[in-house]
Amino acid sequence: MFGRGCFGGYGFTGNGPVNSGFTYLVIGLRIFIVLAVLLLILSLFKHIIKSSNDAARILDERYAKGDIGEEEYFSKKSNIAKK
Repeated sequence: MFGRGCFGGYGFTGNGPVNSGFTYLVIGLRIFIVLAVLLLILSLFKHIIKSSNDAARILDERYAKGDIGEEEYFSKKSNIAKK
């Protein structure tokens, strides 16, 4: 009765389901899925930030070249900042 560990050999101290290879596989799979979702969210966030920075850079270049006036520049710059 007491020679097989806690809970009759099942649980954290025996050869029961918690210590089987399948359990570690499931834990590893869950960790992999969480990391994959986090990386996906991070890459989408970087893409959004980069798009916003590209628009601001192009607007700055057009204003510096004189393609657009001051009023149009500040109007578009405020629109970019809102996004």
